[in-house]
Amino acid sequence: MNEFTQNNGMVIKEGRNYTSHVGDLVKVLKIDTDQNQLVCYNISDQCKSWHRLDAAIKDNKFRGEA
Repeated sequence: MNEFTQNNGMVIKEGRNYTSHVGDLVKVLKIDTDQNQLVCYNISDQCKSWHRLDAAIKDNKFRGEA
């Protein structure tokens, strides 16, 4: 299982659900450190999204586990 730690110290793991910094419920589908890519499924908006992993770490994309 892949994981990363945000700047705020929160550990984010593949396959788990989190609340995003804007309050949406999000499932982390894939963390790819080689490609600097984070793939999520936004359960609230019912859509898949891709993010730069380094930006997610820096911006503290997630604020809590759901």
